[in-house]
Amino acid sequence: MSEKNATAEPQNCPQCGAPAEVRNPKPRRWFVACTKNSELASGHRVLGHPMFTKRDAILEWNKLS
Repeated sequence: MSEKNATAEPQNCPQCGAPAEVRNPKPRRWFVACTKNSELASGHRVLGHPMFTKRDAILEWNKLS
């Protein structure tokens, strides 16, 4: 499947397998994060690269898997 036609759904976390969520903390800043980021005290922090669009953030995240 080409990137152009890829469905923009985030895959699960590449480290722990937990679901991922798309976040938009500031205008034109999108990233995907593991939903266990704040739940684990062991320092589990998996974040995708910030991007200008939601779709690009998801595509970058999916490359981590």
